Amino acid sequence: MAKDKRAKHFNMAQLAKEAPVKEAPMRDHVIKSDINFDDDFDNKLKEYNANIADVNDVYKTTTPRFDILCRVFTRPLERTEGGLIKANLAPIQANTKAGVGNIYIEDPFSWDRKAMVVNVPSEVKDLKEGDIVYIASSAIQKEILGSGDDALPRIRNSFVHPDLGNPDETPMNPDDINYGYMLIPPYEIKIIL
Repeated sequence: MAKDKRAKHFNMAQLAKEAPVKEAPMRDHVIKSDINFDDDFDNKLKEYNANIADVNDVYKTTTPRFDILCRVFTRPLERTEGGLIKANLAPIQANTKAGVGNIYIEDPFSWDRKAMVVNVPSEVKDLKEGDIVYIASSAIQKEILGSGDDALPRIRNSFVHPDLGNPDETPMNPDDINYGYMLIPPYEIKIIL
């Protein structure tokens, strides 16, 4: 018996009967953090900004070889018109089964693009301790270490002095003495304010 090699043709009436049912769109995957985004956390961010010049002595005496040691300002948490704090979500590229996609994290890092210079390499002459600078968005880029429930958000340029904490983790609590320090490449400092 010979196979019928003709393509199967449909008319509009047949297609209408066989139309696939649309599935509800899948919600974006959100990685939850241990931070409570409330008035207390917002006040800690504001207090951190007000005291950003209070640099730990260990960081003051740390001289970087190539990058600029900075302390980055934070943005206050966003609020609705009614005064409720909005979820602080940030998109991050992550590997998926279909390639690369975005996942969202509850972002404990409300970094601004404004930073204070803490220390500079000896070759840098146009920046000094205490200068306020405007940095590129890539300087505060977030990334995910690990996957699934073990996923841990961090900032690529974050810096924790090895005598004071784990250099592989970015502190999430504004009360932490290591909070906000970053080693920023000179080409990512755009403007001296």
